[in-house]
Amino acid sequence: MTGSVKMKLVFRLAEIGFALSVADLVEILEGTVSGLDRSAADPSRLVIGALAHRGDLIPVKDLRKRFGLREQPVVSDRPVLILSGEEGPWGIIVDRVEGIFPDAEFDARPLPPLFAAQPFLPFDRLVVRKDEPLVLCESTRLESRWVGP
Repeated sequence: MTGSVKMKLVFRLAEIGFALSVADLVEILEGTVSGLDRSAADPSRLVIGALAHRGDLIPVKDLRKRFGLREQPVVSDRPVLILSGEEGPWGIIVDRVEGIFPDAEFDARPLPPLFAAQPFLPFDRLVVRKDEPLVLCESTRLESRWVGP
């Protein structure tokens, strides 16, 4: 039996690159934002609504706001990443998915000291792929540090 190659998903949000281990990814939903139930929004938790996923309603969170990026209206054709979480799956809307690539294409780097000193950052490492730094996301870290300064 051969072992599987570890992979990372690369996605964009406000032209910033992010990487996520595919082990944290449940599914990529294309063009499903139109089914977002806005009545389930909870701005205090940055939840912009709920989405039907495999028979359940799951929260969809605003990653732009969590990272302090400029807001953009939710467009129906943007992809939703369904991530695994402590309390079940949850989603984030991204601008675009660039692809899934082998871990060997990424070089892990620590955060610069100025960023590393921030206690509520939802990430703690960067990776470099093809000379571009990407924010390395982990679903459990994103989820546990969702609300903060």
